[in-house]
Amino acid sequence: MRAFLAFQLPDNIREELSQLIDKGKNLVPKGIKWVREENLHITLLFLGDIERSQLKQMDRVFSKIFGGLQPFTINSPIIETIPAREPRIIWVRYRTNVRKIFSLPGSIRNAFPKLGLETKPLKLHVTLGRVRSNAENIPFGKIISLDMPKQNTIIDTVGLFESKLKPDGPVYHLLQQYELKGYKEDDNG
Repeated sequence: MRAFLAFQLPDNIREELSQLIDKGKNLVPKGIKWVREENLHITLLFLGDIERSQLKQMDRVFSKIFGGLQPFTINSPIIETIPAREPRIIWVRYRTNVRKIFSLPGSIRNAFPKLGLETKPLKLHVTLGRVRSNAENIPFGKIISLDMPKQNTIIDTVGLFESKLKPDGPVYHLLQQYELKGYKEDDNG
């Protein structure tokens, strides 16, 4: 099964991003495959094809890794097109001051060296849409200038998802959820 790990977004943020997608659909009704609200997330790491028999071991490792992390804040959302020339993806990029988050993919790769996991650096982003065709007719400037809330958002959950590719788009099934509930170093508990 195809699987990935993702930071789960609070419902209010998914709703706001869905409203942003609706505005994008009004600007560009054709040529972009917009992401459905239930599929909005921040990908942590694509795991590729894994066997169901590996899930128990992965669950133990992920519980340890994610259970030791504290919830963290993402902020400063910016709509971007990737790549800048001849865009293929429209996303919202976020920032965080928590540097430890960016070492998570490496920790997971080290725990499962035989899986050959992707080595791309973590970029905190939510994909809004993928360009299908006729990119020269798409008003990217209008899309990236759409108004969006600039609030801070607390991320406190990671999900392990199965991804099934269907003709009308991927369907994600939550296999396991991990709460970020680590303690500060100076906590006594």
